[in-house]
Amino acid sequence: MTTIEKINIEKALDVLDYKKYVPQILDNSDSEDIENRQKLLAVCKYFTCEEIEVKDETELSQVETSFTAIICVDGHGHMKSNDHNAVVREGDCFFLPAGNKKIVLEGRCKVLVVRV
Repeated sequence: MTTIEKINIEKALDVLDYKKYVPQILDNSDSEDIENRQKLLAVCKYFTCEEIEVKDETELSQVETSFTAIICVDGHGHMKSNDHNAVVREGDCFFLPAGNKKIVLEGRCKVLVVRV
């Protein structure tokens, strides 16, 4: 082993976090909205992921600092925003740029909403 390799290994060992990983416990209780069930699936410092079951119509809000990915995992419907309309079917994925837009999902579908 060369001196450079030994120094790199020592530097790597210096920055390792030896604490036991403890996963974050989420409150996965469903929302109070009977028509459109929402469940938080994951949260970390980089993104959030929630599952939304649309049974008629629901409104999503975007934030100015984050883009939103919407993945339809079941069913079909329509997505409307201030300036676009789209048909949503199982398997479709939409990437929406950051901004304070109102997004309305209509129909009977289950989507994953990821915000970075």
